[in-house]
Amino acid sequence: MVDSDSCFAEAFKILFCDCVDFDHEFDLVCGPVANDRVYICLNMLEDGLADRATVIAKLKTYVLADQILFHTAKSLLFLEYASTEEVPCK
Repeated sequence: MVDSDSCFAEAFKILFCDCVDFDHEFDLVCGPVANDRVYICLNMLEDGLADRATVIAKLKTYVLADQILFHTAKSLLFLEYASTEEVPCK
């Protein structure tokens, strides 16, 4: 039987601790956003359907959309209003 708590901890470590440095002084941080495919992959690890090496290999092949994190109040000072666009409901 697979211990789901230890598998979840392992999945969390792969996704966040091994890949992300949360201790930094940057005002802006750009990077990929995890999508549903990432969570499916981590669930495979949790459920014992894939090992760590397989999960890491799969995660490295995914093309993820980028996000921008405004990490400090100072970074918000560089935002500038550009325009408004109305999107009609269908």
